[in-house]
Amino acid sequence: MNDIRPVPANNLSQVREYIDKGGRLVVLTCLKFIVIDRKVLRRFERAGAWILKGAGEGYRLRQGQGSVYLLPGLLEYVIE
Repeated sequence: MNDIRPVPANNLSQVREYIDKGGRLVVLTCLKFIVIDRKVLRRFERAGAWILKGAGEGYRLRQGQGSVYLLPGLLEYVIE
């Protein structure tokens, strides 16, 4: 069974390191969940785009041509 824990606010280097080691992140909404792993990150990098970046206390998550702001606690580590 997997456990989820909130990602610390505005710590993109730690998030990046976690994904590079094979970890996964998740954003839970009332209708769906978004998983960010190494495969997704590489796909965005090959396209020359970012998927996640730090912004203020939280993070910005790319959606289409724009992005949404993730308040601290909405982005979570998946602990296996």
